[in-house]
Amino acid sequence: MGGPAGGAEERWLRTLDAVLERHDVLRAHLAGDLLRIPPAGAVTAAEVLHRIPVRGDLPRGELRALIDAWTAGARAEMAPTRGPLLRALWADAGPSAPGRLVLIAHHLLVDGVSWRILVDDLRHAYEGGSPARHGLSFLARARALREADRRSELPHWQRITPTPALAARPLDPARDTVATVVHHEMRLDAESTRALVTTLPGALRATPDAGLLRALARAVRAWRGHPRLLVALESHGRPGHVDLSQTVGWFTAVHPVLLDAAEGPAAVAERLRAQGDGLGHGILTTAGLLDPVHPEIAWNYLGRYAGPPARETPWQSPPDADPLGSGGTDELPLPHALMVNALVRDDRLAVRLTWPGELFTAVEIEELAGHLHTALRDTAAAVEDLVSLGDGRRVAEVQALSPLQAVMLRHSRTERPDPYTVQSCFSLTGVLDEDALREAGADLLARHPNLGAVFPGDQGLVPQAARPDFRVLDQPAGDVLAADLAEPFDLGAGPLVRLTVVRQGGDRFDLVLTTHHVLSDGWSAPRILTELFALYTARATGEKAGLPEPVPFTRYLDWRAAHRPDLTAWAEELADLPEGDHFGTGTPGPAWQEPAVVTVGAGPVGELGRLAAERGWTPNTLVQGAWSVVLARHAGRTDVCFGAMVACRPPELEGVEEIIGLLANTVPVRARLTGTLAEVLTALQDGRRALLDHQHVALPELERLTGRQRLFDSMVVFENYPVDREKLREPAPGLTLVGTRFREATHHPVTLTVMPEGEGWTCVLGHRAGVDAQALAEEFLATLRSFGDHLDRDIRTLLEGE
Repeated sequence: MGGPAGGAEERWLRTLDAVLERHDVLRAHLAGDLLRIPPAGAVTAAEVLHRIPVRGDLPRGELRALIDAWTAGARAEMAPTRGPLLRALWADAGPSAPGRLVLIAHHLLVDGVSWRILVDDLRHAYEGGSPARHGLSFLARARALREADRRSELPHWQRITPTPALAARPLDPARDTVATVVHHEMRLDAESTRALVTTLPGALRATPDAGLLRALARAVRAWRGHPRLLVALESHGRPGHVDLSQTVGWFTAVHPVLLDAAEGPAAVAERLRAQGDGLGHGILTTAGLLDPVHPEIAWNYLGRYAGPPARETPWQSPPDADPLGSGGTDELPLPHALMVNALVRDDRLAVRLTWPGELFTAVEIEELAGHLHTALRDTAAAVEDLVSLGDGRRVAEVQALSPLQAVMLRHSRTERPDPYTVQSCFSLTGVLDEDALREAGADLLARHPNLGAVFPGDQGLVPQAARPDFRVLDQPAGDVLAADLAEPFDLGAGPLVRLTVVRQGGDRFDLVLTTHHVLSDGWSAPRILTELFALYTARATGEKAGLPEPVPFTRYLDWRAAHRPDLTAWAEELADLPEGDHFGTGTPGPAWQEPAVVTVGAGPVGELGRLAAERGWTPNTLVQGAWSVVLARHAGRTDVCFGAMVACRPPELEGVEEIIGLLANTVPVRARLTGTLAEVLTALQDGRRALLDHQHVALPELERLTGRQRLFDSMVVFENYPVDREKLREPAPGLTLVGTRFREATHHPVTLTVMPEGEGWTCVLGHRAGVDAQALAEEFLATLRSFGDHLDRDIRTLLEGE
């Protein structure tokens, strides 16, 4: 770097001594398999600094040659087991001309981020200040990582498997060294660069790696025909929850990422979030708990760099400096068959491909570079479609789909009528401020932007300033409800929220809230209504709503990306599961059939509660057990499976109870009906508990895992989320709730929903055409009531109706 003019050698010695004292790792050297850090003062600036007097008018080429010669000698003398592993050259041009300061450090001591810290500290110390001292030291961070327990990450890393070879032979450390490297460089235009490194990451809440790696995977598929690519991803290894912003050291994390060329940027972003800080892979392999994989390709996005300066200025890299730095000695083995480094300079993305000359020909790499350039341009061109809608609306955020969102969208796009249109009708009395309600709807979507999301593809797009559809009608309520329910949502354009006021005359009206189920779950429903009326009250009165800060839906999406479910546990649970065709294999009829409704009174519910308490079961276990018996009778087998709606609100996720969105999921519940009824119920509950931490699994993953076309054809929902019914009776000043009606369905042939109401239960059996719902509902109710007489008897007596 350029240095200030006239720096006396003693001043540089004091500067370097201050930096050596501040950064313990700069004094380190190898001692066997350990990095030994001697105490402050053990390594001095006098051992590190070398001064060379030069003429102030020395041509730049001659100065470069002088520095290169000194650098080669310093490298040759540097021995990791002896130290010092830091060297400095001061090319002193005298008091009237700028000199040149050159630093060389072994990679054991520094990473890319460290150089910026070192330069800042050198300048600060040279000018008489003290280097910054906050944050962890390198030694403290190393000890913390050594003691870290990352075994919970094992299932994730174990799923990363090798992909087909790209090179003609494996990497040979004796032949493929730094001396054999060849480079190929390419650059992208400024507009595409801006889309890839600014616009797309902002929309995805991700790093530029998401879009860039997606392009790399597509380029390799075009180059070699491989649909998947294993990449060694290099990152800075400095997670945000640890203060390492002023710490010098080699923190770089290199970890494998398995890419699918068919995936879009949002899916890649979610994949990268699942890696967490990336350090778990190295910790687990070092501990011998994980067999490492060895990607052929390494990827490193280095960020933005300023363009080369027109002239030398103090404390800046000179115009002839390489922003990618220098490599190691010629004998150093290369770690990968192909290394791809990318950075932005002068607002354009520059990509350098580096490889040992014997592994690929220049023609092969030029072909790959051409495919990569095309894939980068194509990805950049698609960004505009991703961040804007056809009518000119801009997209504020791109969100990955939750598991149940993906399932619902699949059926909503292929079935008519859409089985996932949800209608809630609230009959109210009082004087309604219709303008205040309209604005309250917009305020609700502003608080929870995911409620304004649209779904044109395999991700959710959240438009800026989304508003619900709002209508005021004077037609008969029955006609309005029927027409509203039949009106399909445009999933790709939205809005997927409709507010309809149906005037009934006088002070009576119906408020109809119709949404697509892909936006929210049952847990969210009462919160949506509570917040809507709080915002309405604020609009009507001009006062603040007094609502707490919203907890964003993206907090759950990030949690899920970082906590992949254990597919091994699911594979064991579902091994040899029969096909889920308990109600026949025919195509189900259309949705929106009138459901069957049965009730369980306070007396039977109390008795069931007593039985459950005595045996340590939940009421949900009794419901699922009774439905298992019904399924077994209809399927004619004792190994059955149904779907269960689970909340998927992990208690360790702060504020999860307040999140509004579709966190819920449907997971398979397997019941093996052998032994006594009590044993079956206990096994059912134990099985659910064993998989409790893995309920955020995607059903398509389980279908692929088991090879089943359908895991189940019925679903059980036990509604136990909290509802403040007293608060809903008077949702806003001057308004009283006098009645409610709900209409929702699923794509499953049969859905059993059990709703505690007062001291009893209401059981609603939704169904598609061709199912005798009333008979099924009554059979379920009779089975549930008979449990007290069969608990310790062989379950065959219950299956056979004895």
